[in-house]
Amino acid sequence: YSATISEAGKQDDRVLHVPSNLILSSSRIRQEMEGSDKVLAELASKGFGHLAPQFFIWIKVLQEYEKGDDSAWHDWMQSLPRKFDTAVSVDEFEVVCLPPFIGSLSKIERIQLVVFRDTLKALDVVSKETKENEDLTKWAYNVIFTRCWGKDADEYQLVPMADMFNHGHPSNVGISYDA
Repeated sequence: YSATISEAGKQDDRVLHVPSNLILSSSRIRQEMEGSDKVLAELASKGFGHLAPQFFIWIKVLQEYEKGDDSAWHDWMQSLPRKFDTAVSVDEFEVVCLPPFIGSLSKIERIQLVVFRDTLKALDVVSKETKENEDLTKWAYNVIFTRCWGKDADEYQLVPMADMFNHGHPSNVGISYDA
């Protein structure tokens, strides 16, 4: 993947290149993870099977976070925000104050995080300390749901550094893949 300039410069000039081995790919993580069928069944039984791609990336972020300095993604993770203003980050009083439709969407997102945490408890993929660290699991959840994009329903990716590009409308950043 690379990011290119679409205005205020020569179009298609590459401004970033991320090697494919550093891209967090839900399908690749799923293939590498033992017990991935159990994850799919568990999420599906709770009505959240459609979030399996994001769940696999969420697990990978937690695993890499545990590695600390030894993770290939350490510097990128350290550059990410620690505080997010999303539905899972506000308190219950703030959710109650939201307009009804937005409040209902916020509750759904909060339920998704609970389902992710419950599913994680049944797996042996991260330490007990990570599983019980609500701030860490919420942070990783926010990273996934604010920085991933889907290629299709079964494949989501998080491209470190490219996830930080902010763009306007019409789009002024192009994303391309060079096989």
